[in-house]
Amino acid sequence: EGVSNRDDLRKWKRLGELGLVFTGVKPRRTNIFVRPGRVNGDLDPFASRYAKLYVDKCDGRWLVKEANIKRILYLTKVSLSELESPLVSYLQQHRDSLSKRAGLHKRKWFELIQPGNHGNFTGKWKIIWREFPKSKTNEFVWDEQQLITGGAVFGFSSRLLSRDAGLYILGFLNSRWLLTDVVQNKASKLLADGKIRWDKELVSNLDVPYQDEWFVDKKHHVFKIINVVKKILKARHPSQVAHHESLLHLLVEELIEHVNTSTTVG
Repeated sequence: EGVSNRDDLRKWKRLGELGLVFTGVKPRRTNIFVRPGRVNGDLDPFASRYAKLYVDKCDGRWLVKEANIKRILYLTKVSLSELESPLVSYLQQHRDSLSKRAGLHKRKWFELIQPGNHGNFTGKWKIIWREFPKSKTNEFVWDEQQLITGGAVFGFSSRLLSRDAGLYILGFLNSRWLLTDVVQNKASKLLADGKIRWDKELVSNLDVPYQDEWFVDKKHHVFKIINVVKKILKARHPSQVAHHESLLHLLVEELIEHVNTSTTVG
């Protein structure tokens, strides 16, 4: 079902219509391909140019916590001769284990089996979230580090939308209004403990108030939301974040009211 008070369908878009909702990497043998982010010198196999920043959990909202960022050996469509010697030696040490993975098929013994689409991770910006967050609220996170996502972390990106449009969508996804709407209208995604399963199906079909022309006029209401989101991303203290979030919730509710009454949003 769609949004219960989606009065003017022309002013709403499904998130999946605005961009791509995608799943992350499923490394298998995570203990070989993934480790915490610190690199120990040039001879460290994880100093390779094929070692990318990686996150398989993103607790909380807005920004990825540094402690959650790891490194992954993102090996796909590459030959062993292209890899640096410390990395080759490291992989050879684990060749027996890597070669026994189910599902290798046409992939080389040292490659990731389910690498996802690299282009999904390397756009200028994306929004990521956990399918099963620890809390009962909506926890969407902004990324401009081209993080590779894995585990039960999903992503949304669009090469057609501006950064401002992405920030607006982030603010809407983290709004109190959206959480209330999901709880009321997506009962099948509510788990026994009251948490929400934010899977690909649910998020792709979320209704977002959106019109391209809104982002042309800097005086439009959406820029009030965008500016608050920018302040949240720059905030360094939880009390500052809470203050800006309170304003965000009000601004989103005002936008919804204006959209549903078809009045000019200023």
